[in-house]
Amino acid sequence: VSARDIEEQLKGRLSGRALLLPECMMRANDDIFLDGMRLGELQKRLGKKLVAMSAFDGGAFIEELFNI
Repeated sequence: VSARDIEEQLKGRLSGRALLLPECMMRANDDIFLDGMRLGELQKRLGKKLVAMSAFDGGAFIEELFNI
């Protein structure tokens, strides 16, 4: 899934305070999606806070969730 796919599907439809995304949607150890867009750019376009979360480690996911 690219950042533009996410934007196309969710722009104007988000009602919560933040959108949690699995970090595996981006390049390893970076915040870039498959289409080259950075997480911060998508955040600006959607007008919501975006948080990349651990997708493979339940403990890390819970820790990250409590840190939001």
